[in-house]
Amino acid sequence: MTAFDDIPELIEPVKVTIQRKDDSKTQFSAGISGRHEVINHIERLPDIQLDAQIAFSNTQMKSTFEQVGAFENADGYCVFRYIDIQNAGIELKRGDKISKIGQLDVEYYFLHTTGDPAAHFSSQNFTLVRMFFANRVEG
Repeated sequence: MTAFDDIPELIEPVKVTIQRKDDSKTQFSAGISGRHEVINHIERLPDIQLDAQIAFSNTQMKSTFEQVGAFENADGYCVFRYIDIQNAGIELKRGDKISKIGQLDVEYYFLHTTGDPAAHFSSQNFTLVRMFFANRVEG
């Protein structure tokens, strides 16, 4: 038995395709206020796939995500196993794009960088991470 044998599995996992931002190749302007704005478009790294549990909000009940005092409406969230993110050697960040959920082509963007710890398993500390996402197109 290994240390990872007792990490909980995802419930009904689906493959999520993510296009992470490539900040090293994306051109930014340096404004007077110190804000960095993208000049043309965000460059993306090659696609990666992770297993995730997906929860969508509906029109009657929108999820709300708060980041440093700002409320943002979320279309849903992904729950990832922290060990899967570590094994992929990546960090998920605000603005990373979800291009596919299962067989569906989608266009969602993560609303924050650090995932919310979503579950604590006594022998492994935090094992599940929740990442809120939204569609940037207003309907």
